[in-house]
Amino acid sequence: MKVGLIQIDGDLPNLALMKLSTYHKQRGDSITLMIDKTISTRLINFDLIYISCIFEENKDTALNIQKQFNNAVIGGIGVNKSILPSDIEHIMPDYDLYDCDYSIGYTTRGCIRDCEFCKIPKVEGIIRSVADIYEFWDRRHKHIVLFDNNILGSPKHFKKISEQIIKENLSVDFNQGLDIRLLNERNIKILKKLNIKPYLRFAFDSIEIENDVIKGLELLKKYKINWNMWYVLVGFDTTLEQDFHRLNILKKYKQKPYVMRYKTCRDKKIYNDMASWGNQKQFFYSMDFETFVRCTKDRSELDRKIKLPKSQKTL
Repeated sequence: MKVGLIQIDGDLPNLALMKLSTYHKQRGDSITLMIDKTISTRLINFDLIYISCIFEENKDTALNIQKQFNNAVIGGIGVNKSILPSDIEHIMPDYDLYDCDYSIGYTTRGCIRDCEFCKIPKVEGIIRSVADIYEFWDRRHKHIVLFDNNILGSPKHFKKISEQIIKENLSVDFNQGLDIRLLNERNIKILKKLNIKPYLRFAFDSIEIENDVIKGLELLKKYKINWNMWYVLVGFDTTLEQDFHRLNILKKYKQKPYVMRYKTCRDKKIYNDMASWGNQKQFFYSMDFETFVRCTKDRSELDRKIKLPKSQKTL
């Protein structure tokens, strides 16, 4: 049987499609991966098509592609709440599908939070353990990427997974971020033992957690974990003043922000400028936002203005 796998969105390898690939290869089927939004049945003939859509904004694109096929199965959090059957969910991913030299997977599903902008709690429910690293870790790899949404929300499980990573001498990326509100002396000592690559990731999505963020930043500073990445959601339920205030707190502590514009503000220039400024450390650390905007109107000024702090020049 000829099986087509279509990845609609996402920059990382699609884990669901990798598991489906393993499943069908074990059955003797041939697999073709397509990362394309303009698939045509005039060019492709498959017995079965799987379409994966992660982001809701791409739902219409995914549904339009589905209409081109009579044999298409569509899934992903961007279009529905569908999950893989258990025998496929817990199968070893096909890392050859993307020529992937690291392992990826979930050890927990769900979250203890109920953030209005996030679909995870509505789709996956409360946090629960679902696997350990041995379910998806390919022994050829020395690095794993965890997609857990809030692993610190399950302290005993976090300790267990960390011990497995340390035992196998692996590096790890907690790709979806750690909950700064749950950072404490106990788990930060565990984090210090791990080989984190490329850096720890946290989120500062609401002005309401400012005190928790500052407390966490001070704890990171105490343990000399100095250069971390922060997801910063803007334009959702905060004002521009609050958005800039959060970014400037991270700047004070020499952190790396990653500004994420909520879908309703992506066509507004000031939010686009904010993301351009905040997401590029050579601008974020060498000038304030007003200077950056002024310099973008005269590009010749940028080279004269950029002066990275000494502590950031080698990063």
